[in-house]
Amino acid sequence: MKFREDNQVRWVGTRPGHNGEQVFESGQANNNTVILYTVPAGNTLYLCLVNYSVYFGIANTSKLMYYDGTPALWRTPIQMSGPVADNFGQVFHYWPPLELPEGYSIRLFSGGVGLLVTGSVFGWIE
Repeated sequence: MKFREDNQVRWVGTRPGHNGEQVFESGQANNNTVILYTVPAGNTLYLCLVNYSVYFGIANTSKLMYYDGTPALWRTPIQMSGPVADNFGQVFHYWPPLELPEGYSIRLFSGGVGLLVTGSVFGWIE
């Protein structure tokens, strides 16, 4: 599901100095890796909010990562490990926004079956 303010003039008007388009993406990972969003060529993503929750049906590790094609530049702001049948959640508000350049992606990682990871990101691109 994607949410978007239909009136972009009203949305931009509440954030002076930014003429971008809103980005809201969400997804789930369960024993896989899911790319939530990739910054398009010629744009910068100004990331304002990250929401992340985990349900552990098994003991394992989950991650939310910002990355490009160079592993040395990958960043993992959230990594959670837990026992069987536990829940965790985390919300990050970035202000000023975290800038991610073109080509960077935001992904969810689930380390095994029974490890449900959900996440969403909000910001704008210019």
